[in-house]
Amino acid sequence: MKTCVVFGDKWHELNQLPELEHELFYEFLLLSPSYRLCHKLRLKEVRYQKSSLPPEWDLVKRTYDICGDIYTVGFEQWWTQTGHRIFFARSNSKVIIALDFSQPRQNLEKELSRIVNMGYQNAQDGLNRLSLLSSKIRVDTLVRRRNLVQCRAENEISGRPYNGYQLAFLANIASEHWGTTKRLGKLTSLSLTARTQLTELVSRQINEARLIAENAARGRFPSKSKITTPIDFDYDFIDGRFGVGRYPFSKAFTHQDRMNHPVFQHLQHLKERQQGAEHREQMKKHPQLDRLIREFNQLSRRKS
Repeated sequence: MKTCVVFGDKWHELNQLPELEHELFYEFLLLSPSYRLCHKLRLKEVRYQKSSLPPEWDLVKRTYDICGDIYTVGFEQWWTQTGHRIFFARSNSKVIIALDFSQPRQNLEKELSRIVNMGYQNAQDGLNRLSLLSSKIRVDTLVRRRNLVQCRAENEISGRPYNGYQLAFLANIASEHWGTTKRLGKLTSLSLTARTQLTELVSRQINEARLIAENAARGRFPSKSKITTPIDFDYDFIDGRFGVGRYPFSKAFTHQDRMNHPVFQHLQHLKERQQGAEHREQMKKHPQLDRLIREFNQLSRRKS
């Protein structure tokens, strides 16, 4: 029986690839009004009365101290530099190390020094870490809430905001009211009721998205715990960050760098599996979903 000894770079890369929930945590931080306000205050871009700050402000500041500036880097860079330490900081105070004395003494001393330094760094990181909550909020639910906010931001900034029921179509929100709203050109009392209920559904789900984002800013994710705050989404910023081609690339981190990044490739694999399972579930519940989406998109293009 062969024994595989994990050594060198592989030793500290082990178990540090993100799950979809980690990327969603980062994205809901981007959406969070409180986290963005904290960032602006740190940069002294705005002034705010202490009495007017959102509730649990100390938790927001703690989350910012841990996660840092997420606005100038994409998820792959943030995860590599910061995120993996936040969620995977090792708390072991003792480790067993296997040394290969057939290697040059200088190489072993260098590797041992790095492991010791990393152990002390991990001990410090353990004091500044976050954990995902055990929650009934599913990944596909988080994705839909995020997509809904992004969709609303895009249409708010375009100057032609859609009605609530139209956002339900654009954001692919499944509902039993799809069938009664498929003929958008012929308004009936039945379809009017369906549109009203879809609009109310969209409003509730946007509010849920805000609660998820604000809880993320307080280190709780995923959570829909009630938080009373007057700050709304910054739709201008959201559209600017999440719009097509708006990823924060730089000369040091190009589009090709992202495509080749192991974190990006790992997440793409997870997303393909998730989307396949989600599509099968939607088609089972709403067999006419694809046709209805196509009809609405065709009608929207004709109106524009």
